[in-house]
Amino acid sequence: MPPARTALPEDPSTFLGSCSPSAVKLLAMLGDEVRPQTGEALTKYTEGDQETVFVVLAGSARVERKGRAAKHVGRGEVLWVGRKTGVTVAATEMRLLRFELSAFEGILEAGRDPAANLV
Repeated sequence: MPPARTALPEDPSTFLGSCSPSAVKLLAMLGDEVRPQTGEALTKYTEGDQETVFVVLAGSARVERKGRAAKHVGRGEVLWVGRKTGVTVAATEMRLLRFELSAFEGILEAGRDPAANLV
């Protein structure tokens, strides 16, 4: 039996808060939990050229484009890391659920949720 996870964010203004209960359960069961430290690039947690989706459970990340902070992403939000998304760095210690893009899209489809709030 997998270890119990803490409660997922329920704020309706975030991606997770807008998901159906079935989609949230699928995300929690199927995601791989990773814990980047402050300053760590999230590309360390991707596999090759595959686009990776992270759901932020705790902490925040900074997306940098051309050396400047373009966006901050926090608890309950979704972060899409691919070859063209710029550099994404943990601004604080983080807890993330990691998915390959195709698996994440399948979960959303199964939960009948819109793929909203993708960064």
